[in-house]
Amino acid sequence: MIENKAATAREHPFPRGKLVVLKYDMDFKITYANEACAEMVGFSRESLIGSSIKEIAHPDVPPELLADVRGTTSTGRPWLGLSKLKHQDGGVAWSAALTIPVRQNGRNVGFMSLRSEVPRERVQAEEALYEAMRRKKARYKSLDMPVRKTISSAAMLWMLGGLGCGMALMMVLAGLFGGLPRAWAAAMSLTGAAGLAASLVLVGRLWRRTITESSMMLKAFERIAEGDLTSMLPVGRSDEMGRLMESLMYMQGRLKVMLDEIRLSASLTDKENATLRAEVQALQESAQAQRDHILSVSAASEQNSAAVAEVAGGAKSSAQAANDALSLVAEGRTHLNQTVGAARRTVEAVEGANRAMRALGESIQSVATISAEIREISDQTNLLALNAAIEAARAGEVGRGFAVVADEVRKLAERTAHCTGNIASMVGDIRRVSDSVAGDMDKAAALVGEASGSAGDSLDIMGRIEQGSGRVAGLAGHIADASAEHSTASEQIAQDMEMISGLVERSVAGINAVDRAADGVQSNVGNLKQLVGFFRVVA
Repeated sequence: MIENKAATAREHPFPRGKLVVLKYDMDFKITYANEACAEMVGFSRESLIGSSIKEIAHPDVPPELLADVRGTTSTGRPWLGLSKLKHQDGGVAWSAALTIPVRQNGRNVGFMSLRSEVPRERVQAEEALYEAMRRKKARYKSLDMPVRKTISSAAMLWMLGGLGCGMALMMVLAGLFGGLPRAWAAAMSLTGAAGLAASLVLVGRLWRRTITESSMMLKAFERIAEGDLTSMLPVGRSDEMGRLMESLMYMQGRLKVMLDEIRLSASLTDKENATLRAEVQALQESAQAQRDHILSVSAASEQNSAAVAEVAGGAKSSAQAANDALSLVAEGRTHLNQTVGAARRTVEAVEGANRAMRALGESIQSVATISAEIREISDQTNLLALNAAIEAARAGEVGRGFAVVADEVRKLAERTAHCTGNIASMVGDIRRVSDSVAGDMDKAAALVGEASGSAGDSLDIMGRIEQGSGRVAGLAGHIADASAEHSTASEQIAQDMEMISGLVERSVAGINAVDRAADGVQSNVGNLKQLVGFFRVVA
């Protein structure tokens, strides 16, 4: 969409060294504009296409000029003149425009306008003409297109034919009537001389014009053959030679546009090819880096596979060691169970012995009690024997036998007292020993109880160790299995990396082929530029 801004007097230069091409349909809607055209008027190509040519025409352009362009081109004739377009910022863009019809299947389908740089003096003259037209003091006439009322070659041939027929008729009449009067003969002589002179004039004029215009066309063809498409051909004649000149102008204009589009396509192809070359180079570097990375990953995968295989072997050994440890723990637990059983039995035996020692102590205490009672009886017996001896002594001879018995009883009582003393001493020793043994037995029972408790704790610990060893063995087995799977996966990764490396190699080969093709395109573009450079489309 073109945004209309207020017109200003600022003049923008024509894109130097470039050919501006503008195409529009029968409704004057723009269908094509090259980059030089977009540069000249300051609008983008996208905004120009679809817009009316009137939208970029400067408001100072007289309506008669637009009518002249439409009227001339609608008849299939070329229009040549100066064009004043409005720039995007409202300024002025001058150019020399050659507008020719675009024909397909014998009918006009649009127009093509070729624009070139115009000298400053012609711009000033055109501005003066516009001012005069605004003041109604001048009428517009296309530049370089004088509409000359020339006599066509066919008309000249008709005129020559008419003169020849008249002279032939006069000769026939003379033959029929056997001669003519002298006046008629004189008239015929004058008429023949005049006709001959006129014929010679017409033939000379036709010959001169044909030679001149043929020479002009020959020079135009020579310049085109030399690659110079900048010459302006004389147009505006309505005869056959004028039509031929117009056809030559059409061809020259078409060649200009075609060469400009080829040059533009070559430039774009050159730029795109340079971008392609840069992308190909980046792809080559990326592919090489990818290849190196793949080789590194492949080597790392192989090392990882070897390390994982080693880990798997270590895990299997660990699992075997864990199983062996589990067997040892189970065996140790069995022995510990036996030890705990023995300790418990020992505790029970010690407790039984302790009970027996206590019973023995009680029996010894009973013996001590009985011994004390015997000692008391012995003491009393000794006292009674002493009293009996005293009484026997008092009795004299009568009591002598009783005194002997009393003495024996006393001695027996003393021996009994001595024995009971020994028994009491022995009972005391036995009691002290039994008390000591009972204390030791209590200590032993306590120690054995503690040992039994520690053994129970150890048994629990051994149970937990057994469970832990079982879990370790299971985990080691899982690690071994997982390591084996990981080793297999690493080997597969290494194989995949080799396959990817092969694909990358093929990709590199393809990229190199694209690079070579880009070189070929670059060479072809260079050749195309060289061929197009043979033609000169801008003066």
